[in-house]
Amino acid sequence: ARQHLRPGGLLILDLPGPSEPWLIQPGLVVTGTYPTQEGGIVLKLTDSRYDRARQVEEITVIYDETDAGGTTQRTVLGLSLRYVFHYELELLLRLAGLRLEAIYGDYDLNPYDEDAARMIAVAGRSD
Repeated sequence: ARQHLRPGGLLILDLPGPSEPWLIQPGLVVTGTYPTQEGGIVLKLTDSRYDRARQVEEITVIYDETDAGGTTQRTVLGLSLRYVFHYELELLLRLAGLRLEAIYGDYDLNPYDEDAARMIAVAGRSD
């Protein structure tokens, strides 16, 4: 990322904060229901497990789409997310030749703290 930044340019990273709901309440939860244009409904379920030692969250997202006739089709997607914490991110940026200029806890640019929903980092070139 550093080599693509012009002098004075900024890199903005928008990452989950420490109050990410899946980190606080792991397990299977209904995360949404959505109507389809054809008169059916999609039920979205998310199952997550967080490995604190590896800073990895294993997520399974399940979509159950029921058509207007009552037939349900299930789609299952899996992904792994690695979490980075504030000071780890600061070190990684420094090693990449960037400096952390600001860090915010939400889109309103409130301070980053343990209750922050997001970790929004603003970094620039260190030269």
